[in-house]
Amino acid sequence: MLKAKNEHLFIDVDFDENSKRKLGDIDIYIETNRDNTRRLMVMRGRVYSCPPKFAEEYNIKDGDLVYCHHFMLDKNNRVHADGKELCMIHQGQVFFRLNDDGSIDAFNEYVISEPVIEHESNYISASGLMTKANPDELKLIADAVAVAPKVKEVKVGDRFRYSPNSDYDIYIDGKKYYKMRGSNFDIDFVYLNKEDVYDSRHI
Repeated sequence: MLKAKNEHLFIDVDFDENSKRKLGDIDIYIETNRDNTRRLMVMRGRVYSCPPKFAEEYNIKDGDLVYCHHFMLDKNNRVHADGKELCMIHQGQVFFRLNDDGSIDAFNEYVISEPVIEHESNYISASGLMTKANPDELKLIADAVAVAPKVKEVKVGDRFRYSPNSDYDIYIDGKKYYKMRGSNFDIDFVYLNKEDVYDSRHI
């Protein structure tokens, strides 16, 4: 049986799942060779074999559902072993684990955050009428939902303002999150009171 030894994980990937997105009840297949569409992919699979040191650091077990860089889908990274077609990916390109209860464990230097939606007072009048169809995301504002142990600037539960181009959209079971890397994103500040974010004097 294949065993990871150094710094690469082997991931059991559903290639069909990773090349499609849902539009309502319709499956849309994505041309995965185009760089500008790769960010739309699911990019996930189950751990088949993990290097012992990395597995111990993050308590990773075979079968864990992990989200990875789109490199996992490159044909050059596919390995045939044990009667399976697996993906080989460097441990530094594994973002996080999605647990059965929906919680997230971030790896390496990654922060997984959730967009902050504008306060309802911005789009619902005092009489209860909606002034627009959907609320907007607040620009450059996010809530941290999972933080890798190596990241010290922010902790789970923090609402923070970040610098432009620090975020990268990623979808978890259809819900939008941001993936950020601690070594290349800047936090301008953390809000002491989350309600402060809705006061224009603060943003």
